[in-house]
Amino acid sequence: MISNNKITYAPLDILRRTYSHLNFKRKKELATVLVLSIFSALAESISIAMLIPFVNFFINPETYVLNSFFENIISLFNLKDKSEILAIIIFIFILIVLCSSFIRLKYNKLSNLLAEDITSDFRIKIFSFLINQDYNYFKKHGSNELMSNFTLKTKTVMSLIFSTINMLNSFLISIAIITILIYNEPFYTPIIITFITLFFFVIYKIKSISALGLGEKINKNQNRIVDVFENSVGLLPEIIVYNLKNFYLSILSKSSKIVAHSLAEARTIGAAPRIYLETFVIFFVLLFIYFLNFTDRKIETNISYLAILAFGAQKCLPYINNIYLNSISFRASTPAIYAFINLLNKDKNQIINDTDFDRLNFNNNLKIDNLSYQYDTQLPYVLKNINLEIIKGEKIAIKGDTGSGKSTLINILSGLLTPTEGRIQIDGVKIDKNNIKNWQKNISLVPQVVFLNNTTILENIAIAENFSKIDVERVKKCATLANINNFIEKLPNKYNEKVGERGTRFSGGQVQRIGIARALYRKSDLIIMDEPTNALDKETESLIMQSLIKLDKKITVIMISHSSNYLKYFDKVIDINMFK
Repeated sequence: MISNNKITYAPLDILRRTYSHLNFKRKKELATVLVLSIFSALAESISIAMLIPFVNFFINPETYVLNSFFENIISLFNLKDKSEILAIIIFIFILIVLCSSFIRLKYNKLSNLLAEDITSDFRIKIFSFLINQDYNYFKKHGSNELMSNFTLKTKTVMSLIFSTINMLNSFLISIAIITILIYNEPFYTPIIITFITLFFFVIYKIKSISALGLGEKINKNQNRIVDVFENSVGLLPEIIVYNLKNFYLSILSKSSKIVAHSLAEARTIGAAPRIYLETFVIFFVLLFIYFLNFTDRKIETNISYLAILAFGAQKCLPYINNIYLNSISFRASTPAIYAFINLLNKDKNQIINDTDFDRLNFNNNLKIDNLSYQYDTQLPYVLKNINLEIIKGEKIAIKGDTGSGKSTLINILSGLLTPTEGRIQIDGVKIDKNNIKNWQKNISLVPQVVFLNNTTILENIAIAENFSKIDVERVKKCATLANINNFIEKLPNKYNEKVGERGTRFSGGQVQRIGIARALYRKSDLIIMDEPTNALDKETESLIMQSLIKLDKKITVIMISHSSNYLKYFDKVIDINMFK
């Protein structure tokens, strides 16, 4: 909801939208927790109800006859001795308390498990959403925003769910206890409850606005912390050489302190009312007793009422405080939840069903007709009216000035970007959203920057393939073509050597060659390379180029290259500057 250019958060709307993203299993589990919550409330109310005859009997044993329930029990078991009657009452009271404790323990276990399971579901949902978006989505949204949504904001989902479940449980138990207290003393109890409720309501109205502001501040600065951390990792060489450590440290420190202080203030807002209330209740009860002159009533009645009221308050006040505390937590988490739910709700049509697609036949040629591309309608065209034909099996080099659109063109050819105008045809079949996945089954990529998982060389070359199904001989053959096999065989663990995070244990050239071996392993009809040899020395570059040219004649290679020395190896050289 938008109001005066500022977002306002409707709690029921957020709960409704969150609930709509729960699967059927979670909804059933939520219903189970709700039922347990109701039973927990009933058990608490019965334990207090049982206290009434127990206290009355203890103070004045003769009063038990006034209770028809106990009168029937006494007649049933033919009890006459007062000690026997007291023993039965104590036994029933203890039994009810034990049942109540068991139900609450079961409720706590299931509610905590449910909250964490729902958080896990949302974490999976957000990852599924992100991983299924097209390439352009990631170009528009920064990695810090994506990382924040995946890590930090999923935690707020748990906070929201946990707060909601506990608020509901606390509310039901409080209502049950208050009902018993009012039944026992219909005049004074409502007055006390009204004052306590008004106290919490006033405090909540005052503090909830502050909690919402703190939530927005936390959400904003958590995003900034992720941003600073990712920038620091990406710019690490420059940070060390240019001595920029203090600059980035000061930015992160500022945001970290804001988050810490905001979280501390939010917890203080949540905890403070209990202290206020304890003081308030002591003064209120003393004044209440004084002004209403309890001395006019029998001592037994006063003791009985105050004992039951004290026990009820000891049970009820933590739940009332819990309602307030979770309300503040709910309020503080709503800005992040709002952004999180909006992300899941929008662009649902972009989510792609990840099934096993058949290859689109590529037997003859790839044609580009009047292709143009611009990243945004407000920006100039990167590519304009490109017309090309590539015959299957050709080895194609693409050259051009920096920023001329070489990488953009191969991103379009690989289906990562959709042309603004024009079309691509494979053997006369137009590539569109309906068959793009079928076309991509033909493609292997070697990007400018090869990313290696922190696993073995073997698993990095045969990426995402079941370890037991990896064709080790094919891996070695591809590594030989990429001129990296000799290096690998000299390592202590050979192909089972760990590469380190992002391949940090190896040089840039070695990482690049592992990336080339990975592309060759996929048995693709088309290999697209974005300057794959830019991190290699001339001798290694020459060896790899010769290997690529000797590939099966059915394999098409399209490669961006700045080096004019190796253009002679290609069947065709496309100068992208010609299409400006």
